[in-house]
Amino acid sequence: MSDDTTHDDTATGRDGLVGKVQEKVGWLTADREAEAKGKVRQHGGETGDDDVEEAEKALRQDYEEYDPAVDAAPVAEDVTPADADPRTG
Repeated sequence: MSDDTTHDDTATGRDGLVGKVQEKVGWLTADREAEAKGKVRQHGGETGDDDVEEAEKALRQDYEEYDPAVDAAPVAEDVTPADADPRTG
């Protein structure tokens, strides 16, 4: 009896499953970086910074959270972060 199935770590194997789980957990927690890493991993790509950054930008554009004109703009110095205490700044 021969075993014709192979158990390798290709995108369709364990990496694909881990990528799907990572993508879903990222979606559930609204962690776009984790979601992007999962997508890259599913498609057999390297989870290097450049690949993940491109995937994250694509996700943010899909979710309408990314605007290149705004995201490239410098942050104004007189803007108070939303989580800052209004009494102390």
